[in-house]
Amino acid sequence: MNVKILVCCHKLDIWASDSPYVPIHVGKELHPELDLKIQEDNAGDSISNKNDSYCELTGMYWAWKNLKNVDVIGLCHYRRYFDFHKQCKWPYPITSFTTSQFKLLDFSIPQSVVDRILKGGIVVPRSVIYPIPLFYDYASCHIGSDMRIIQQIIEEKGDAKFINAFEDVMFRNNKLIHYNMFIMKWDDFNNYCNWLFPILKEAEKRIDISHYNVIQKRIWGYMAERLMNVWLYAEKKNEGLYEWGYAKNSSSGYDGIVHLSLNTEDGDDSYIEWADGRTGENVKTQIDGNQFTLTWDSTYRYNYDLGESEEGEGGKITGIFLITNRPNGGMDGGLSICVDGKWYPYVYDSTAYWNGELSDNLETDADVSSMSEDELGELKENQTAVSSGLMGAFKEQGLDSTKIDESTGTVQMDNNVLFAWDKADLSEEGKAYLDQFLAAYVPVISSAIEDGKVSTIVVEGYTDSAGDEAYNLKLSQERAKTVADYIKAGYPELTNAIEVVGNGANNLILDGEGKEDAAASRRVEVRYVLKTE
Repeated sequence: MNVKILVCCHKLDIWASDSPYVPIHVGKELHPELDLKIQEDNAGDSISNKNDSYCELTGMYWAWKNLKNVDVIGLCHYRRYFDFHKQCKWPYPITSFTTSQFKLLDFSIPQSVVDRILKGGIVVPRSVIYPIPLFYDYASCHIGSDMRIIQQIIEEKGDAKFINAFEDVMFRNNKLIHYNMFIMKWDDFNNYCNWLFPILKEAEKRIDISHYNVIQKRIWGYMAERLMNVWLYAEKKNEGLYEWGYAKNSSSGYDGIVHLSLNTEDGDDSYIEWADGRTGENVKTQIDGNQFTLTWDSTYRYNYDLGESEEGEGGKITGIFLITNRPNGGMDGGLSICVDGKWYPYVYDSTAYWNGELSDNLETDADVSSMSEDELGELKENQTAVSSGLMGAFKEQGLDSTKIDESTGTVQMDNNVLFAWDKADLSEEGKAYLDQFLAAYVPVISSAIEDGKVSTIVVEGYTDSAGDEAYNLKLSQERAKTVADYIKAGYPELTNAIEVVGNGANNLILDGEGKEDAAASRRVEVRYVLKTE
C-alpha cells in the first residue's frame, strides 16, 4: 500500500517528514535562493511559478503530474494536519499548532481510516458554517464577478451534474470545507484534478488579476476551496468518511441548513412550508403581505421584509433558503430569497460573532467591521492555536490547576499565592509559582510573537470592592507592575511586548448566587493581544 500525504511548506520550520508524509516546497520557482532540502514543486511538470495565485495547489498539481503508483494521496500544510487522535481543541479532524507543540502531537493515520478511504471515503476538514450562502460570502470577501465567471465556465462544459451542484453549493448552502486539504484514493484525486485544473486554467484567460493586491491574488487557491465543495457534492462524495450533515451545537441541537419551499398561492393566503432539519417535522408560516416571521425554536425568531424585486413591484418569490445561527452564537442567522429567478441575501451584522469570539484578545481600537471574513477567520485560527498551545504547555508543567480561559487563553492567577494581604511585593511562594508558570508560558508566547500572531502581553491587576476606590486602583496597578517587572527580569526579550493595566474593583467575579466572590476577585490576569496588522 503506497500512501503519500503532501505537507506544503514555504519557509524554514519543522514539519512532518516520516512516512507517509512528504514535505514539499511550494513556490520554489519564485524563491530559487531558498533551499529547504525537501521535495520541490518545480521539478518535472509543474506550475510552481504560479504559487502566489495558486497557493498550495502548486504542490497538488506537482503530485498529480509527477507521482506514480500511489494508492492514497493527501495534502496538508506544515502547520495544519489531520488529527485522528483528537489531541487539540480544534474542529475535528483538523489540528493547527504552534512550533513548540509539534513534538507533542501524533499525526499518524490509523489503518482503519486508510481502509475506509480505499472503500471510497474521503477525509476533509470539518465544514465551517457561514451566515450566508457561499456565493455571497465569497463576494463579500473577494470579487463576486470572478465567481460568476467560474459558474459560466462550468455551464459551458455542459455537465448538468456539476451545473446543478454549483447552484446548490454556492447559492443554497452555507457550509464550506476550507484549506484545500484532503486524503482520498488516487483514482478520486485524478478525477478531481482532471475537473478542477482545466476550469482554473480557462478562468486565468478571462480574469485579469494584475491589479489585485497580495491577498486577492491568491484567487485560485480561494476558488479551489469552493470548487472542492462543488466536486464533492456532485460526485456524492459528501457522504464519505466525514459527512457534511448538520453542525451540532451543544446548546441548541442542530444548527445548519433548512430548505424551504413556497406555496404557489398568491396574495395574503400565501405561506411558507418548510422542514425542520432536526425533527423532520413540516412547519407552515403565513406570509402577511411582503413580511413574515419565522420561528426556529424558542431561542431564534426572525422577522423578514421581503422587499421588492429589481423591477420595483414586489416580484414573485420562487425559492427561500434559511441559514440558522453561526456556531457559538453572535450571528443569529440569515436568509436567501429568490425573487423573479434571482437570489437575494438577507444578512445580519457579521461583526457581532467575531467581536464576541475575539474581543478578549483584540486591541480595544481594532476595527473588526473593516476586516474581511478571511482576516477574521485567520485571527480566530491564531487565537485557537495560541490558547491550545498554552493549555498543552501548562499541562506539561503540572499547572493543571491554573485558571485559563480555554477560548481566549487569558490566565488568572490567585493574589493569595502571589502577594501577602494588602501588599504588592511578591511572596517567595509567588516567585516559585511564577517561575513554573513562565517556564510554560513564555516559549508559547515568544513563538507566537515571532510568527506574527501576537503583538502584546497585557498584565492586569484586579481587587475586590472593599475599601477606597482610588486605593484599590493603585494597589491593582502596583501588583500588575510587580508581576510585569518579574517577567521582564527573567525574560528581557519580552520587555517591549508587555503592557501593565490596573483595574481596581472593575470586573468583579461573582459566585453561583450572583454575589461578589472577594477572594476570586483579587487577582492578576495575563492575556495576549492578537496582531491585527
